[in-house]
Amino acid sequence: MKELSTQEIIKKSDELKDVGRGWEEVYAAIYTSITNNTHRVLRNGNTLLWIKLLPNKSAQMYVFNADPPKQFLKNMKEFAKALDRVGFNKVFGETHNPQLIAMMQRLGYPVDVETIGTDKQGRTVYRGTVNV
Repeated sequence: MKELSTQEIIKKSDELKDVGRGWEEVYAAIYTSITNNTHRVLRNGNTLLWIKLLPNKSAQMYVFNADPPKQFLKNMKEFAKALDRVGFNKVFGETHNPQLIAMMQRLGYPVDVETIGTDKQGRTVYRGTVNV
């Protein structure tokens, strides 16, 4: 698959549908958060990992993916290695997709999963926490 621009990744991402906003608004929020030094973005292939920096070397992650599942898994492995190398202790993300949680568990890191409620569509929302 050819390498896409950041804008194209966000536009093609299934995760964009869950945000409930247009890609331009999401892209602007990402750009602003980077310039305000509250977030970082990592890229591998056609996957973006947007992380909100939190105290105690922890972070909240958001994923925008335009790669097929096998490549997405490889990308997530590389992100996990990078987060480990720079010293993060804990990274968490929220999703309504239990397959995403299962995929994270296949990376070899322990993932603590908790149900935190429901989204606007009535789907169960899970929080997966990885102790890197």
